[in-house]
Amino acid sequence: MKPPDPTAWRAKRFIDFSSYVGRPETVDAELAHIRGQLRRTLDGRNFEREGLAWYRRAYVEAFLFMYDTSFYDREVGRYRIDEILDDGEREFGGYDFIMLWQSYPRLGIDGRNQIDFYRDMPGGLPGLRALTERAHERGVRVFVNYNPWDIGTRREAGTAPSADPRGYRYTFPEKGAPVIADAEALAALIEAIGVDGIFLDTMGSDDPGFRTPLERANPHIVFNPEGVPPLDALNSITGSWLQHSSLAPPKLSAIRWLEPRFSFRAIDRESLDRRAYIQEAFFHGCGLVVWENIFGWWNPWSSEERSLLRRCVRLLREHAEAFQDPDWQPYVATHVEGVYAHRWHSGDTTVHTLLNASGGPVDSPVLTVPSATEGGLELRHYDVW
Repeated sequence: MKPPDPTAWRAKRFIDFSSYVGRPETVDAELAHIRGQLRRTLDGRNFEREGLAWYRRAYVEAFLFMYDTSFYDREVGRYRIDEILDDGEREFGGYDFIMLWQSYPRLGIDGRNQIDFYRDMPGGLPGLRALTERAHERGVRVFVNYNPWDIGTRREAGTAPSADPRGYRYTFPEKGAPVIADAEALAALIEAIGVDGIFLDTMGSDDPGFRTPLERANPHIVFNPEGVPPLDALNSITGSWLQHSSLAPPKLSAIRWLEPRFSFRAIDRESLDRRAYIQEAFFHGCGLVVWENIFGWWNPWSSEERSLLRRCVRLLREHAEAFQDPDWQPYVATHVEGVYAHRWHSGDTTVHTLLNASGGPVDSPVLTVPSATEGGLELRHYDVW
């Protein structure tokens, strides 16, 4: 078995782990050494911050359209925040945070910019602050959205110059999307509404010239990009979306392997049957994005999908410490080709997640596990699914 190249793995967002599926345990020591080498090149201080600790266990994100009739009751004149959160608890296991999407596809119909669409919501920013406070009372965080491609609408007046020498018009390398002069206004929005995080649409990282005003408004602001960030962005990015195509075995997220405290939530907005990627996300110890109004196309979750998500979320929360195990072992040996297993530890508990990608049902033994510790203590095994 050819040893992996740490430099090559360091440059990748996803690792082809096919050569190490079901590897002998003697190889684990070599992989642990490489993992240690790579970790020493990362800045993981953000994962130690107490104000961001909640985000490591954020398994369910709701993508909400602010112009949806389910979001605001025009006849009564109020936001339906309690109904939304009640539905989240009943149908999806409870939201950890909601993201308020305000712009596309309406952005560009007139000169208003993306921040204006928040200002123009019923009740203005005080109304949105009341919504946020109600969500907080119920233990749910609130995020707003940022579109770096909003460059054809009006610019914010009086924006303070950036301390970053590249300025606000610095280009993000991933998308070539300019960071326009809205950072200060966005920071004022965050402070006015009292939100906890910001969704970085189309982006895979942030930039100091953009980030500084937002952290000034909220020192514990969470950055949640749509794309998986490069490893060097972990000094500020502690979670992101994870597209369904990235979940299929034997793929392995480099971030998931190196920094399991990173908060991933899987998404496939065009899927008409979400069961496969819900299972794959759970297999990797990741959460999900609940998104049904896809820019005006209604793609609801089925009752079976909702039930499956509730089951997965319950187990993710019950074993959250295990799913952040720094020494977790991906793709350990199984007895059935096409059946994959990850192994996680927390204290005296070991958790295995299994994924059947064999193409058919399996009714034979899958794993070999010890019946006792090295000291002779009996081990008990449970099927918690």
